[in-house]
Amino acid sequence: MNATPGFDDLKSAWRALDARLARLEGLGLGHARERREGERRRRTRASIGALWPLALGQAMQFALGAGLIVFAASYWSSNLDRLHLLASGLFLHATGIWMAASAGYELSLLCGLRWTMPVLDLQKRLARLRHWRTRNSVMFAWIGCFAWVPMMLMAFAAAGADLWVHKPLVVASWIGFACASAGVFWLLARAFRAGRFPKLARAMRDNAAGQSVRRAELALADVERFEAEGR
Repeated sequence: MNATPGFDDLKSAWRALDARLARLEGLGLGHARERREGERRRRTRASIGALWPLALGQAMQFALGAGLIVFAASYWSSNLDRLHLLASGLFLHATGIWMAASAGYELSLLCGLRWTMPVLDLQKRLARLRHWRTRNSVMFAWIGCFAWVPMMLMAFAAAGADLWVHKPLVVASWIGFACASAGVFWLLARAFRAGRFPKLARAMRDNAAGQSVRRAELALADVERFEAEGR
């Protein structure tokens, strides 16, 4: 008569203990998930934070481009009677527009990156940024081959020496060197497209994308591995 109530009490105690253990296990798993999610958020924020030097650099480029636009516009508009200085000012004006526009577009790409996005979406947007920077660096290389010539002409003219008029052979040598530099760059770009010098091409693409982009890519790859480990 006394054994049955004792056995029922024992079963009730075991059920209560199992329920308590289940709750504790659930709490432990919940805390573990929260810790992993917190770590994932921290790593994702760090990957986006790696891009702040690039954002700062582009803001400075935008300001420099805007300043160049203002300066070049005032320069060529005051030299309408001298064709070579007019052309130099217009070239630098166009260069300033390109600098400001490209920096503005790149800043818009950077502003579209949010650490709350899925890692795959962030990687796609970062790939778009890398592609843009790689192609844009080619344009800046072409501009750089020639931009120094009008800048030198303008600098000497400001010092009172119009080399275009008084030293045309010097200017011709500058233009020849600029064209030769552009030719070497064209041949190198063609070789890269043909698959030659793959290590050098990869290194130049990485350099064009920038260290900030590379660090962000590596950090996002680390986040992706961390998420895969938690599945």
